[in-house]
Amino acid sequence: MDDIKNTLIDLYAENTKADYLPELAFYNLIADTDLKIVRDYLKQPFSKTIGLGALSRDPLQNLKYHFVVTAALLSRVCIARGMSVATSYRLSDFYIQKADLAKKNADLDRLHDEMCLDYAKQMREVRREPVHSAIVARCIDYIHAHITEKIVIHELAAKQNLSPEHLSRTFSSEMHQSLSHYIRQQKLHAAKTLLSYSEYSIAEISEGLSFSSQSQFTALFRQEENITPSQYRKYSRRNFL
Repeated sequence: MDDIKNTLIDLYAENTKADYLPELAFYNLIADTDLKIVRDYLKQPFSKTIGLGALSRDPLQNLKYHFVVTAALLSRVCIARGMSVATSYRLSDFYIQKADLAKKNADLDRLHDEMCLDYAKQMREVRREPVHSAIVARCIDYIHAHITEKIVIHELAAKQNLSPEHLSRTFSSEMHQSLSHYIRQQKLHAAKTLLSYSEYSIAEISEGLSFSSQSQFTALFRQEENITPSQYRKYSRRNFL
């Protein structure tokens, strides 16, 4: 399970060329997960990313160009995950303009981390948009922070000194879906990231995300996506490579 969680963090931070797929994995990480995981990734400075292509002969200008690419792709991934177009483009324009004024690599390292965390915080608010109570907000934050663990509703309720019935009613009322369905959806989101960007087998992904069995995982995946995990992996890679 820890290996799967670490993979969700490390997909981008590979000691290889910074290819398109690992970059997309990191942008999805920002859009889908909690701030602690994003902060863990950001321990690696942007300027030290392995395999950045040569877009300019000037090292600082080259890093600025890669910053612009990062900002543009990150903005699009977050739009796809529910952020408004206006908000996403406003953020990317703001950070690109600040990057243009950078005088050294360290400035861009700091700005990159600031931008990633800003997008992650904004996406946290996007997930909370339908929420009116602290109860549901805490619930959502916990689910995203513990996505690889088995999340049991009565244990989730106990953490807030509530009955499972009260928590489930409150969640359903605000989110217009059951708590169990929301948990399942977020686990399947993580599964899709792993299917697209990692080499873990279907069985390993199922176990790492704490599904009861591989057959249960496959059945739930087919129910949500109308295709099997194996078919999704082939489709996603064919469309990205």
